[in-house]
This record gives sequence, C-alpha cells and structure tokens, in this order.
Amino acid sequence: MRHRLNPTIALLPLALLAACSQEKSDEAAASADIASAPSDAALPDVSAVAPGVAFRFAYAFTLPVENVADVQQRHAAACGRLGLDRCRVTGMDYRQPSEGEAEGHLDLLLAPEAAPAFGREAVDLVKAAEGKVADATVSGEDAGGAIDTSHQTSRALKAEQARIEARLATRSLTRESRTELESRLTELRRELASQGETRRQAEKSLATTPVRLTYASEGLLGSGNAFTGAAKASWASLMTMLSFLLVIGGGILPWAALGLLGWFAWRGLRKSRHASEAVN
Repeated sequence: MRHRLNPTIALLPLALLAACSQEKSDEAAASADIASAPSDAALPDVSAVAPGVAFRFAYAFTLPVENVADVQQRHAAACGRLGLDRCRVTGMDYRQPSEGEAEGHLDLLLAPEAAPAFGREAVDLVKAAEGKVADATVSGEDAGGAIDTSHQTSRALKAEQARIEARLATRSLTRESRTELESRLTELRRELASQGETRRQAEKSLATTPVRLTYASEGLLGSGNAFTGAAKASWASLMTMLSFLLVIGGGILPWAALGLLGWFAWRGLRKSRHASEAVN
C-alpha cells in the first residue's frame, strides 16, 4: 500500500486472521465487526488473508462544505469507469440541512478484487479536495463456513429423504404411517429448498463487496462528533425553553397588565376619596 498506515491499520490483517481462525468452529455464519480505524489511508486488501469471508467496507469523510457534492460525484464517476460488471451504484443522497452544512452518502457494490484499490482512489480524491478520513471500517461474515455447513445439512436431509422414499415404496405400510411419512417428505423438500437459497445468498455475498461512503462538511455542526451532538442538543433545548417562555408570557402578560392598571386606578380612587374626606 502506498500510504503510510497507522498502527491500528497495520495490525488489521492479524486481527482478521485471528477472527477467521475463531470462525472455523461449528458456527454456521458469524457476522462480526473486524476493524474500525480512523486513518488517512485506505483499508488494506483483506481478501488475501481471509478467503471465504464476505466483506463490507465503510468510509466516513469530512470535507469543506463546498467540496462535498463534487467529491461524491467524482466517486460515482470512478465507479462508472470500472464498468457495471465491477462496480454499481446502489444508493445515493445529498442534503444541505442548513446554510454552511452538507452531508450525504454513496452506496456501491464492487467486485471483491476491485474494492481495496477503489478505496485507495476514494481516499486520494478526498485528500486532494482538502478532506480527511474520519472513520474506516471493514466487517466480515463467514460466508464460506455458512456454505459448508449448508452442504452438510443438505446431505443429511437428502439421506433422510432417500430412507423415507424407500419405505414409501413398500406395500406393507398402514395408511396412517404412509400419511405421516409423506408429510415428513414434504417438510424435507422445503428444508432442502431453504438450504439451497441459503447457499445462493452466501455465494452472492462472496461475489460482491458492499462499500458505503459517507460525507459530512467540516465545522461544529457538520463534524458528527460527540461535542457536535451535545451542542445540537443544548441549542435545541434552549430554543424549546425560549419558545415555551414566550408562549406562557404571551398568555399571562395581557392579564398582568390589566391587573396592574386596575390596581393603579383603585389607588387613585382611594386617594381621591381620602382627599375629599379631609376637605369635608
């Protein structure tokens, strides 16, 4: 890899190998988050150290607000240059929540061998646009193990199916036994169909690598960090409180003013009465 990796990224292949050795137990399809590492480098080619694992890549980028849409379009164009057999756009959005903010995402399906190189190119485009990688994650599912387990299950089901069909071929069965065996045979056929679908889905996951690119503008309200969330929550609470006080004030102040005017009028009348009594 041409970029200098930080220690977390450099240890990623070892983490993947450890995860794969653990997944070689009797579990059919264990899905786990293997690595999450903010870095200025793309994720490495993990397919070489973990064959049979279906990977998902995710990148989060922060950019100057004026560059978010352009970088997103450049990433989509890079996917298009690979051709539909190696890269397809499956989802895309772009939003401007307020002035000075922009965010969006781009979902892609890549050929497994093309995903690492595409990630490097995506990071290079972001860096050229004065952006940075806020987060980079690769997760994997043991699709190969799921396929092997499904084959074993199907073999057992087919063996049982053959035994039932042999018994049904005999003429000594009672009507009740025959009905029971035919019902079980129907269940076995459904289970075999389900196992076949499981294998097809696992094989499909090995044939493509989903990649999600997320974009956010820089700045206090666009960075997406913990301080940003706290600032947004505090601002929203303040606005809610002020709105509530304005509503309450709008309802109470007219009556308070009327009461105050009545009190001044009563005091004026009282003083006038006292003055009249003093003269008399």
